[in-house]
Amino acid sequence: MLITYSTDRKRWEAITTYQESNTANPLLKQVGFAFDGIRKQWHSAGYKQPKPMQQQAAITARLYDYCDDLAKAQLATYPAELNTNLNRVEEQATEIRQDLQAAIAASRATDSDINLPAPAGCAYLPYQKAGVAYAMTRKHVLIGDEMGLGKTIQGVGISNADPTIRKVLIICPATPKINWRREWMKWDVKGLSVGVMDAKSTELPDTDVVILNFDIAKKFQDLLRTRTYDLMIIDECHKVKNPDAQRTVAVFGRKAGKKKKNKETGVMEPQPAIPVIEAHRNAYLTGTPIPNRPIELFPMLERLDPEDLGRSFFAYAKRYCNATQTQYGWDFSGASNLDELQEKLRSKFMVRRLKVDVLKDLPPKRRQVILVEPDDRGRNLIAKEKAAWAAMTSGKVQMEEQSVDLASMSSVRKEVAVYKVPFVIDHVNDLLEAGIEKIVVMAHHKDVVDALMKEYGKAAVKIDGRVTKIEDRQAAVDRFQDDPECKIFIGSIQAAGVAITLTAAAHAVFAELDWVPGNMHQAEDRIHRIGQSKHCLIQYILLDDSLDANMINKIIEKLEVLDAALDKRCRIESEEAAVVPIARPAVGIPTPKPPKTDGSQEIQIKGKSGMETVCLTPGNIEAIHAGLKRLRSVCDGAQTEDGHGFSKLDREFGWSLADSPRLSPKQAAYGQRFIRKYQGQLPEDLVTAAGVVLKS
Repeated sequence: MLITYSTDRKRWEAITTYQESNTANPLLKQVGFAFDGIRKQWHSAGYKQPKPMQQQAAITARLYDYCDDLAKAQLATYPAELNTNLNRVEEQATEIRQDLQAAIAASRATDSDINLPAPAGCAYLPYQKAGVAYAMTRKHVLIGDEMGLGKTIQGVGISNADPTIRKVLIICPATPKINWRREWMKWDVKGLSVGVMDAKSTELPDTDVVILNFDIAKKFQDLLRTRTYDLMIIDECHKVKNPDAQRTVAVFGRKAGKKKKNKETGVMEPQPAIPVIEAHRNAYLTGTPIPNRPIELFPMLERLDPEDLGRSFFAYAKRYCNATQTQYGWDFSGASNLDELQEKLRSKFMVRRLKVDVLKDLPPKRRQVILVEPDDRGRNLIAKEKAAWAAMTSGKVQMEEQSVDLASMSSVRKEVAVYKVPFVIDHVNDLLEAGIEKIVVMAHHKDVVDALMKEYGKAAVKIDGRVTKIEDRQAAVDRFQDDPECKIFIGSIQAAGVAITLTAAAHAVFAELDWVPGNMHQAEDRIHRIGQSKHCLIQYILLDDSLDANMINKIIEKLEVLDAALDKRCRIESEEAAVVPIARPAVGIPTPKPPKTDGSQEIQIKGKSGMETVCLTPGNIEAIHAGLKRLRSVCDGAQTEDGHGFSKLDREFGWSLADSPRLSPKQAAYGQRFIRKYQGQLPEDLVTAAGVVLKS
């Protein structure tokens, strides 16, 4: 865009290209310019032209950078009074820009000095405090942090930070309802009472906090509107993206006038208005604010920002959805001006951080328990399970009776596992909808594995005890690791819990538990192993009050003991981690030396007699990786001593190195040992290229 001053016509004139029109035209309109259709240019003599002083101030504040020398010289000829006004407007514009930049920075903040109350034994992570601090400066907030960063805890934190909040409504999917109750009772500092609603409820619970799921919101929408809440939290709010869906109307209400066919009469009738649920504060939580396209955000914008982004559907659609009219009607499926949209979202109400932004605050592996509320059938199964457990552990039965009780226990455990499958599928679907690209699902019973495979079909692969051929197992692993269309790996905890690498995923869901913590630990480590560069989230789907739910804390304690014993943090090595200099080296750990000018690098690793120094070039590392892959390709899992591939002792570590997308220098140093040990199986030139001296 170029703005000049016409001395003949005594006006400013602007020329814009077609590509600039989306951004330039609104600016020109705002300062009172009109469009000359004949000359194809904008000018300052429009019928809505403001007073000259106001217009010159507006040009200076908003369009000065686009003015040529002639236009800038004209602005400088105005009297001192005008220049004073121009300076004041420019100062105000600068303040607005600074406030905007500060708000955007706050929406990305990873720490805050806010005084945020927390119960004894609980502590907010720095970025969680920053999220609550951002929310406290606004009436409405959208916490759009990436999945796994603790949005639930921040939701409770908003209540803790505001002493006036006493009445809270939480609307969420069915699966995390119990988790919300559990987390609220854990993190709340006010002692607020909590009630959870289900389909059998007939009225709102007489509690401070009311929790219900989207699917029953329609049934209770009139009751929900009889109260005014201090805080309303809508978890996974992207699920109310369709303005015509019953759950969206139940949560957000609707305006009167839209017609719908009456099922009984077949007549199109205008729909009555349904008011919004009144709340002094609103907190919307989702890891995917825009699941597919910007138009899906609008139902939330009507509540979060009714005066601007949510004021006009068509204005929003034209600006940010590239709305176009086709022979079939309006198409709102596009996207446009996304940088501007993100800037507005962040400056007005959205806080969003990614895992990569807060890596310093996250452990390499986190475990999360998700409790599912059972129905009557589920409660009956839980009762049977407890009865079988009591019989098996009573200590008063004979040996032959114990075997009968064990069989009974196994049978009811299988029933419970199969009953949970729909809940597991709902949860995995939520993860996929939230943008998780690869998920590992671990189970125990074949019926559970089969039910999951039936659900996901070609989007999944499986390994259980029935997959016996090593080539079939490897084909399943390779497809999951390499094929973007393969989203789900389904494995049994024991059969798929060892000797395979699934580092394409950083998210694992356990549909069932194994009572041996070591088996669970091995299964977790399919994603949490060398070659994994992301932080891992392990989730367990359990029925509330079930045997597993009562035992999970003990199991996790033992898993954490195993983590500590094996120093799991040190086992995760990425290329980035390997080359970051250590500012304050710990005692006994040598500081890595910088790379040499020829590209080689000295790496220190543990040897039999202490620390050893290995010097590797990029070419050595490439050859080492190639050699490991070659050994891996002929290895049958060390089922037989046939001189092909790795031995049973070396198998797991060797496979993990070979399956890594690339080797860090330290990984390559360890891998070189395998090349030296198994050089008889490799071509001499490859061994030499790996930096290994050939045996005579």
